[in-house]
Amino acid sequence: MKKGAMLVCTEIAGKMLEMAKEKFESDQVFKGDAVFRMDEGLLSGVEKVDLDKLRADNLQSEGKLIFGCIANNESLPFPTASFDCYLAPLSLHVMNNYKLMLQEALRVTKPGAKCGFSLWGRRENITIYPLLEAVMDRHGLGPATKPTKTNYDLAHRHEELRREMLEMGFTNVKIWFQPVNFVFNTFDDFFATLFNQPSTAAKLATLGEIQLEALMQDVRREYQEKIVEASEPRHFENMIIIAEKQQ
Repeated sequence: MKKGAMLVCTEIAGKMLEMAKEKFESDQVFKGDAVFRMDEGLLSGVEKVDLDKLRADNLQSEGKLIFGCIANNESLPFPTASFDCYLAPLSLHVMNNYKLMLQEALRVTKPGAKCGFSLWGRRENITIYPLLEAVMDRHGLGPATKPTKTNYDLAHRHEELRREMLEMGFTNVKIWFQPVNFVFNTFDDFFATLFNQPSTAAKLATLGEIQLEALMQDVRREYQEKIVEASEPRHFENMIIIAEKQQ
């Protein structure tokens, strides 16, 4: 960050924002430069943050400022035309209404602003999450009814998404897919990465000892075949979008 710049971070989950707060407050580079609002008063988007006052009250001469708050990407608590850069990692594909999120991105950015989004890629190019879903289904822990909306949907219709963004007011929209492979040193690393997520761990906690051991053996087989022995690993795929707001 340049001196005098302000970075604004939003997160809808309070726990995630707490983690970001701890990270910035313990970082020697940003120590003392981070201001966080931890209540949910901004979640509706009705109240707008006075960024000029925030900067005047907290930004030291020749310094930089981090501000974080709980917010909803579909209704952001910031004035129109506030930012010259907007980044949204791994969020557009999970929104209830992705078009509202894109419209808000346009509203809060200045003309010519740079925008970037990352999303889940195409299901056929991702190994780890379909593996997780399949194991959970086989052991009776998956959803009784499969959701009609999935995290892969926008990637499978990325050309249509690009046209929609151009019609909304984005320009110079570029979309590409980026393979991502992780380093799993051991089976325990792999298991912890996928199966220790809070929602998954809660379901595993309902299993008896024999059921849990059967599931573990199933996961070990999948890990050996699809991670250890895979000649062309495809752990994950990101879809990357970069664009600009029209001048």
